[in-house]
Amino acid sequence: MSLEAILTGIAAILTAAGAVVIIVREFRRRERRVMQGQIHDLERELEKLQHDYLELRKFMMQISELLVANGIEPPEIPVHES
Repeated sequence: MSLEAILTGIAAILTAAGAVVIIVREFRRRERRVMQGQIHDLERELEKLQHDYLELRKFMMQISELLVANGIEPPEIPVHES
């Protein structure tokens, strides 16, 4: 084997390794972008659920006040302990 053939083979191996590294980085970048989008969607959904929860608590308080104003003892509001 000539020196040129050996150097060409080494260059081909290094080029292929570099291409693999670039491809893996691109896939990771795309996956990260997709995950960040999903996290953003979940954050918006959580904010909406928190808002809905607070609105329901306000509504339950208004109903309780109406019941008390009409002489009816309202039931205890259930509390979930974590």
